[in-house]
Amino acid sequence: KKRNEWYRGMEEVNFTIADMATRIEASRLLTYKAASFLFQFKPKPELTSMAKAYASESAVFCAEKALELTGLEGITGDLERYFRDAKILEIWEGTSEVEKLVISRFLTKEEKA
Repeated sequence: KKRNEWYRGMEEVNFTIADMATRIEASRLLTYKAASFLFQFKPKPELTSMAKAYASESAVFCAEKALELTGLEGITGDLERYFRDAKILEIWEGTSEVEKLVISRFLTKEEKA
């Protein structure tokens, strides 16, 4: 019985790590897509806002989960600084709410056209 409980706990940890990796990769790809339009001199503000909002929210999510997974070790190490750095991303150069407002304006504008 103890083995099953331990395995279930490890399964949760593995799922959390998988969620973190998926968010990181999705953030990376969204950022690459927004950058590719920018490099073609065809900037898409809605894509840029999507990348900024999703990546900053994902950074906070991953930092929080890393702190949860490591417990006290995380607070005394570099993870605490990573969490603070991630948290400021939500505020710096536009909050996630402002970015989402930009996204929704572009999407509703396209629907009207």
